[in-house]
Amino acid sequence: MRRQVAEAKTWWRQNRQAAPNAIAEDLDAMIEIIKSTPDIGRIAAETKAPNVRKIFLRRVGFLIYYRVIGSPPRLQIMAFWHARRGKGPPI
Repeated sequence: MRRQVAEAKTWWRQNRQAAPNAIAEDLDAMIEIIKSTPDIGRIAAETKAPNVRKIFLRRVGFLIYYRVIGSPPRLQIMAFWHARRGKGPPI
């Protein structure tokens, strides 16, 4: 997931100069929302992994695939995937 985010940030900064930090800003903001309201995302039925949800970052066109695991609960980001890729990430 870190590689996916790094690649997206690099591409975005080079190609979207009007808002070069949009990916970082939107991703960080949504992670905070997910931490406080983990059920906000839709169930990601296209994945094989259990209990995975997804949420769309409209401004940048990416999806965050995540799940809550463990006790105490913690957020696990599974993938950062552009919505135009068609089917979901290999998770």
